[in-house]
Amino acid sequence: MGRSFVLGAGGFLGHRLASTLAGQGENPVLAGLRTPLMLEGPADQIVTGHLTSFEGLDPYAGEGDIYYYLIASMTPSNSSHEPSNFISGNLELFIRFLEWAEQRPGARVVYASSGGTVYGNAAIIPTPETEPMRPISFYGLVKSTCERYLNLFSEQGRIESSIVRIANPFGAGQKLNRGQGLIPALVGRIREGDPVDIIGEGRAVRDYIHVDDVVRAMLLAGAHPSMAGQTVNVATGYGASVMEVLELVQEVLGLEAKLNYHPHRPGDVEISVLDPSRLKALTGWSPEYDLESGLRACL
Repeated sequence: MGRSFVLGAGGFLGHRLASTLAGQGENPVLAGLRTPLMLEGPADQIVTGHLTSFEGLDPYAGEGDIYYYLIASMTPSNSSHEPSNFISGNLELFIRFLEWAEQRPGARVVYASSGGTVYGNAAIIPTPETEPMRPISFYGLVKSTCERYLNLFSEQGRIESSIVRIANPFGAGQKLNRGQGLIPALVGRIREGDPVDIIGEGRAVRDYIHVDDVVRAMLLAGAHPSMAGQTVNVATGYGASVMEVLELVQEVLGLEAKLNYHPHRPGDVEISVLDPSRLKALTGWSPEYDLESGLRACL
């Protein structure tokens, strides 16, 4: 059995995954860090900032390693402003990684895709993995294209893979006002007394999944025998509108928000709720948190 590598360990999901692996005593290799992480266990931490190449991982790589790929240099909200930079910093980098990883015998790549964007405005809600990918944003387009490259590498026998299409993750440790994630944006603005921006009438519906449930699913994607070559949704199967989330956050915080309404934005999916049945059937996984219990746990 090889080692676990967390690529993009400085991000929200990467940090939580790295903390879990280190806490279990697995001594993971962490890359894509600007500063070292405070962990409750051993880890080899490579502090180089955003990854642009992978040769620096050579001294740590061996046979049967698991590579959790969570690198994303932009967010869904800003990817449309600089699509060429988004492609070079994400798609091209991912392909360079695959070329590097295929030289490692027995490697498995777990790719963190975006269940909230790759399907677009899906015809079936909750959306199963059998629905076609029809992204309507550059972020979703690049994520879906990375999936296709990884699947082609896998089909050609060049690498083993698992793809996790993650809904809308939230939880403790998420940075406020970063431009990615409704819940941290609401919490940050309400706590500071700043107005909350509501797009359209706040009817957009999303499937919110607690970060600890995501981490458990990713670990299964890396190690569970039935997950080899699989693409799965990581979600609750239930949706909540922006206004419903706002009301719940206000209740938990005991504060009331000031609201500013803005027109609907192109590239925003109206309803994104994912069907997690395949992941449950393959591994027995199920989410331990719903939206309310997850919010109360982290706020």
